[in-house]
Amino acid sequence: MGHRVQQSYSNWEETVPEPAGNSLSTSIYITLYIFFSLISAVTVFLNLLVIVSISLFKKLHTPTNLLILSLAVSDLLVGLIVIPSMTVAIMEPCWVLGDYFCALLLYTLFLCASSSLGNLSFYINCNLKSHRCGFYCMISHI
Repeated sequence: MGHRVQQSYSNWEETVPEPAGNSLSTSIYITLYIFFSLISAVTVFLNLLVIVSISLFKKLHTPTNLLILSLAVSDLLVGLIVIPSMTVAIMEPCWVLGDYFCALLLYTLFLCASSSLGNLSFYINCNLKSHRCGFYCMISHI
């Protein structure tokens, strides 16, 4: 039986098919990584610009801008955590970081994405409630 196991290991490279994730050509693979890296970098840079602007200038300390600051912080986390980790998870054919890190990453991704969407919906809701004529007035001007 030991000989059979050893024999199957020696023929392993011949019998295991190539993963479907490696079917991309190298140029497309690199282009996609560069594209998602640029999206992540632009997201981080622009949200940092909003955070620094609102934090430094006292004239910008209004309730509406504090909601925008909260949205910028949650979107900064999306740019720092969600976009890079999802890029690796989608582009690579297998997960090598283990089950514990996979569960932690899924929890973190859900937390960042839901905080960003929650902030956005709260911001939209507050803006609609602050207008006198309400939502109907905004739709009628479109």
